[in-house]
Amino acid sequence: MRRLPVVLALTLALAAAACSAAATTAPTGSAAPASGVATSGVPAPSAAPLAGPITSSGPVGWNRGPYELAGGSYELTWESDGSCTILYFGIVGVDNGYKEDPPTAGDVPMSQIKGGSRTIENVPAGSYYFNVSGIACKTYRGTLTPKR
Repeated sequence: MRRLPVVLALTLALAAAACSAAATTAPTGSAAPASGVATSGVPAPSAAPLAGPITSSGPVGWNRGPYELAGGSYELTWESDGSCTILYFGIVGVDNGYKEDPPTAGDVPMSQIKGGSRTIENVPAGSYYFNVSGIACKTYRGTLTPKR
């Protein structure tokens, strides 16, 4: 009869260890090699502020981050195949409360649906998601580049 509590304790310990490992392990394919680019060719999230541009393509495979930004001004450029009826690109802070103002700042005008750019000013240093939203888009690409 003493074996049941021991077996139960071991089972619970193994389950807890598995859950803990799953919660702290990055999903497959999201770890960045030394080059800072995942094996899929998509930049992987990084703990150090990025010095170069962040580029992502979609709709399939869009990597929204989070990315560590050093702060300052950023140029956001985009291009699409032109099939979009609505397209949005923007950044939002993971834990610093940053949101672009006005909330429509990332809406792409129809006249620039095939390509354009805008500047995002006064971005505080921190962790950010690089978001996109599009309707009826076949392909699009966005690049966020620190301005020097």
